[in-house]
Amino acid sequence: KFLDNPVKAEKMIQRIYSKPLFLKEADNTSVAAKILKIMDIMRNGEEFYLEEAKGILASLLAEIARMNRNEAEKGKITNMISRSLDYISDHYMEDIKIENLAKSCHISETHFRRLFTSYMKVSPLEYINTVRIQTACDLLQKTDAPVAD
Repeated sequence: KFLDNPVKAEKMIQRIYSKPLFLKEADNTSVAAKILKIMDIMRNGEEFYLEEAKGILASLLAEIARMNRNEAEKGKITNMISRSLDYISDHYMEDIKIENLAKSCHISETHFRRLFTSYMKVSPLEYINTVRIQTACDLLQKTDAPVAD
């Protein structure tokens, strides 16, 4: 709740959620610096650290919203890709066929691959594998389950 104007706040939130960004630190030094600054502030825990972190977070979110400016108008494609990302997140442990993702969007597999790759900057299969690997890493860090599990 960092914006007084609810209309602007809603627009900003829509832009932030309109497209996930996969950024390289070297190409986006401003975003990287803000993230690192927030992490440092939270680690140090000095007086008023939460207020400071919230301020930098607001700046970071505004920057992300600006980066997604052109993407907010691509609602149909955004919605289609978003539904695919949700499906992948919910079913990453299953055999996911790109053909079925394309069918659920009512487009050809070739067109789906082209749109997905253009939008996400990675192929559908690369994204699925990234989700699987990230989930496995999270589970290894947060649980005492054996690696074999």
